[in-house]
Amino acid sequence: MSKVLPKDLRLWDEIRLVKRNLATHYQLYVLHEYTFLIFVAFCCRRQIR
Repeated sequence: MSKVLPKDLRLWDEIRLVKRNLATHYQLYVLHEYTFLIFVAFCCRRQIR
C-alpha cells in the first residue's frame, strides 16, 4: 500500500463527488426523456381516436 498524500485524497474525493453528480443528472435526464416519450405517445393515441 503506497502512502497517499492529503492532496491526492482530496482530489479523489472531488472526483468521486463529480461522478456521483453525473450519475444523478444522468438518471434525471433519462427519467425526463422517458416521461416525454410517454407524453408524446399519449398525445398521439388521443389524436388517433
